[in-house]
Amino acid sequence: MKCRTAPNGAINHNHNDKNDAKGSGFFVAKSIKMQQTNAGGMLPPNPFKHGNHNTDNAARTDHAPDDYLLNWTRENLPDAKDFWVSDADLIIRDRKNRLMIIEVKRHKGTMSHSQRTTYLILDALARQGHGTRLKLRDGRIMPFKYAGFFLLQFEKTGFNDGRAYIDGRVMSEKEIIDLFSLRKSKDEILNNRQRF
Repeated sequence: MKCRTAPNGAINHNHNDKNDAKGSGFFVAKSIKMQQTNAGGMLPPNPFKHGNHNTDNAARTDHAPDDYLLNWTRENLPDAKDFWVSDADLIIRDRKNRLMIIEVKRHKGTMSHSQRTTYLILDALARQGHGTRLKLRDGRIMPFKYAGFFLLQFEKTGFNDGRAYIDGRVMSEKEIIDLFSLRKSKDEILNNRQRF
């Protein structure tokens, strides 16, 4: 049996997960709260809980992976109930090696169970490496700080035609710029609102 392709071009390798059958089948990023550590770095706490599944997300998202790789994956990788292929929407890193993972959904879409699980695995690995010095494959040793895993949802398609949400909380474009620029943590942004 060949893999099925969702309307948005995502490959579905798990035909038994009804959300994956219509969802993107690709992982990206859902958010986790960020808190300041004693060292002044940002460390996300516990992973997010399962949200509501949006089975119409594939038909309503504007995300479209590379067509060539999509077709190659469909033709050459296993088609089994226990095999998932994912891509990442945004990975941000600055010169201080602070790293952030972001999943983007339009029309307030949500992640499928398999996508969410893949991101939680990556999140757990990054959290374990936070505050350490990592030895890279090329031999370099670099300090690493993990700035979190976030779900950016647009009410419609972007900042200009509706609201934007980070982990289910409405945020302005300026607040999201501050978050993604690593100037402020999500908690700092939300706490600032409460002071005014």
